[in-house]
Amino acid sequence: MAGAPANWREGKAAKDRQRKKKKKRQDGRFWDSIGRPRFVMAPMVDASELAFRLLGRRYGVDLAYTPMLHSRLFLDDSKYRALHWQTLRSSPSWTQASCSEEEDVQEEGEEEGEEEEEGEEGEEGEVSEGGRSQWTGDESQEFDEPVFVQFCGDSPATLLAAAQLVEDEVEAVDVNVGCPQGIARRGHYGAFLLNEPELLVDIVSTLHKHLKTPVTCKMRKVSPRNPRDALPRSEAALVLDEERRLQDTLRLCDAFEAAGCACLCIHGRTKEEKAAFVGPCDWLAIRHVKQRLSIPVIANGAVETYEDALRCLEFTGADAVMSAEGLLDNPMLFAPSRFAPSSFCALSFPSFLPFSPFLSFSPLRDSLRGRLSASSRLHAVPRASCEFLGLSPGLLQRCLVMQEYLDLCMRFPPPHPSFVKSHLFRCLHPVLAEHEELRNSLGKAVEYTEFSAIVDAATAHVKEREFSRWAAKPHEGGRGETGRRHEETHTGESQEAPHPTWYRRHRTNLARAQKKETETKEVPLWEPSEEGADGDVFSNLFFA
Repeated sequence: MAGAPANWREGKAAKDRQRKKKKKRQDGRFWDSIGRPRFVMAPMVDASELAFRLLGRRYGVDLAYTPMLHSRLFLDDSKYRALHWQTLRSSPSWTQASCSEEEDVQEEGEEEGEEEEEGEEGEEGEVSEGGRSQWTGDESQEFDEPVFVQFCGDSPATLLAAAQLVEDEVEAVDVNVGCPQGIARRGHYGAFLLNEPELLVDIVSTLHKHLKTPVTCKMRKVSPRNPRDALPRSEAALVLDEERRLQDTLRLCDAFEAAGCACLCIHGRTKEEKAAFVGPCDWLAIRHVKQRLSIPVIANGAVETYEDALRCLEFTGADAVMSAEGLLDNPMLFAPSRFAPSSFCALSFPSFLPFSPFLSFSPLRDSLRGRLSASSRLHAVPRASCEFLGLSPGLLQRCLVMQEYLDLCMRFPPPHPSFVKSHLFRCLHPVLAEHEELRNSLGKAVEYTEFSAIVDAATAHVKEREFSRWAAKPHEGGRGETGRRHEETHTGESQEAPHPTWYRRHRTNLARAQKKETETKEVPLWEPSEEGADGDVFSNLFFA
């Protein structure tokens, strides 16, 4: 009987959230209701799980998506649903904490009327009733709101049924119209539906009419309908192709808005522009979309650094900017002040441990500080002095933030150890590329103790490398990190990191891209028509 009032209040709160969501969708205040986010974590298959979302929240992420979920499997397979559905409310840690808090309240003898009044005041706020307002961790108050769930599929009925299972736990239901991978082609979903606008409009319209939660879409630029149109062509033909592609994209965006889409995220590349063919991102197309639509627009693509994010927001005029691979490579992307502190603490050899503000969030803080004896601590070194010494905190910060991620994984276990393995490989890619033994160990690791040992070893390698470089060239510092990075931008060569980051594994900087373009430039496939020849110029622009 003791649990009955709590269950009743939870049911009442859920109904209130449903009414609230429907009202917000109808009066156009959806974006305001979720706090007008600016920095967004993309939906990533086997990557944007709960632990990684919580890590991102600590470093500037305002809005996050769940990993892409297959609507048919989510609906029909209870094991798939139980394994892959992770929110803070559904987490055992959150449930246990909530029960403990409820027992404490009852033991203190607080009246139900006072509790209900407090709950109503919480519901009136812009922050919804998730981890932010109720769940409390050991050292910080974790939260995972707002969060969108993303589904893929090609059946309006299946997508609707899957979304109805979880719509009360999220702020919006997103339809994947942007996945460019081969599995999406075989499964008939994602970006391979972009040339079927009638089906997409039917999907969005069905969800909009029958869900209480707002519906959003994540898409890419529309690709050429004819595969032959994607072949190398003349400059004039390419200009015409790009214009047609833009118009097709804009028409589809208009159709999404008319069908009831509450927010649109657009990636400025086509489905063919991926991996080694990633190419530049078309921010201009995103700006055209934003100027055309009245709903919020999220820009996606070519966001490797915080500066990229700000430039993207300024150029496109979008309401928010999204990153996927940028966050996988650097989870601290949206919080530069957190991974570039104003001072560091230099320790005696062989340890350099930069003082990291984010350690205040982690139970690792006490254990790490406990390892530092007062006698080994030297003095605080200003940032300029660290640059003079040649100390680069980048890799050290990556190692420390991965320890923080492992700490979250212990409390909120990912669906499979492969999630952890992939995050460590991506974030620590520059270190693993230099140390084959660590890379091999990571490939075999399955336990969290093994993952933690690998991160500790990587940290030790980075510290020793930094000290050795400083000892060899103690007065190298004239240029500092800023000067070196400026030179790398123009020359394409890196003196500090012979192995590129994971984000850069198939990308090139501007200088290299221009060189490659010059070397591989195609010969025009047409010539201007001679005077008196049959046909006109445009008849020669396209293949027969």
